[in-house]
Amino acid sequence: MKRKITLFAVVLLWTTTIFSSQAQSLKDLFNSSTVKESVSNLISGINGIKQSDLQGTWTYISPACSFISEDLLKKAGGAIVANEVNEKLSGIYTKIGITPSKFGYTFADSTFINKFMGKNSKGIYTFNDKDQELNLQYQIAGLINIGKTAAKVEKSGSNIKLLFNADKLLQVLTKLSSISKSSTIKAIGSIAESYDGMLIGFELSK
Repeated sequence: MKRKITLFAVVLLWTTTIFSSQAQSLKDLFNSSTVKESVSNLISGINGIKQSDLQGTWTYISPACSFISEDLLKKAGGAIVANEVNEKLSGIYTKIGITPSKFGYTFADSTFINKFMGKNSKGIYTFNDKDQELNLQYQIAGLINIGKTAAKVEKSGSNIKLLFNADKLLQVLTKLSSISKSSTIKAIGSIAESYDGMLIGFELSK
């Protein structure tokens, strides 16, 4: 009996030593810079994008609509409303020249180019990866600021969505489209007034 107890104690001590050693090794592993960077990239990939992910040329593929309302009931119906808004926006965008061949963005380290109907508007930008917010500052000759706007960035598979405050973007679209009396514009404006935190914009593909 005494021999069995002694043998058990030896096995227990051996097992504890092994797991203690493994635990120390795991601790060292997870404290390594390589693993920390990998975990950081993984979390970033789940939560959104990094500024470096923005860099490159993005081409318009479709309208985009989203909601930031805290009202769960509105969120539940948000997908249906978003589809309706996207259908209306598609026609408006086409009329004012927002098409895959005529509209898009190119982002460098801190500068951007906005292509629209064959013309390039340039400026500088900042990106808040925590809030996933893009701030665009349009410029003339790279010196004179002529307007700024902010957009939420959402991942959509390998694409991104740039989503702007609906009221502000609708004002711009109305000026560009010369169809301010359009029932379509009014319908979207009415929906925007009915939903807090409605965002509209563009889905882009790199």
